[in-house]
Amino acid sequence: ATNQSGIERKLLTHEQLKKIHDRIAGIFVLNDVKVDEIYFCPHHPDRKCSCRKPNPQMAGLAKKKFNLDLSRSYAVGDKMSDVKFAHNFGGKGILVLTGEGGRQTLEPRPDYVAKNILEAAKWISRQAMIAALLLGYLFVSGIPGFAQDESADFKWRKETNRAFKVGE
Repeated sequence: ATNQSGIERKLLTHEQLKKIHDRIAGIFVLNDVKVDEIYFCPHHPDRKCSCRKPNPQMAGLAKKKFNLDLSRSYAVGDKMSDVKFAHNFGGKGILVLTGEGGRQTLEPRPDYVAKNILEAAKWISRQAMIAALLLGYLFVSGIPGFAQDESADFKWRKETNRAFKVGE
């Protein structure tokens, strides 16, 4: 989701923006990341349209099209409008310090501040891993027989590791 007022200001055409988006998507593909859709607001900030970030309309379109759980979604950007956008759709906002990010006042408070988009992606991956581990723990600890006390019927068995050698 991106604000592109350059279109209404006649600094950029829709065709030029599509080429830019295709280039960005191509860079992501080279790094094994698929871009499903890019949403943009072409309007001037003075217009106060409903699609301009930090309004959540573009997130709502993505939610509808891709059946997203926005509470588990992130917005990453170099402006506080990106953080506000995330908070407005119920997700997490990450401020990157590239571009405008180093000159932003941190209000509202970002969920994370990253030096660049790669660091932001790594942080998101860690959050997903933590959530998966926690969910797995809660799932297993809720299964009868998986209790950790001595009275449990379940007995852990030991398996010898035959797949890997020490250090692998």
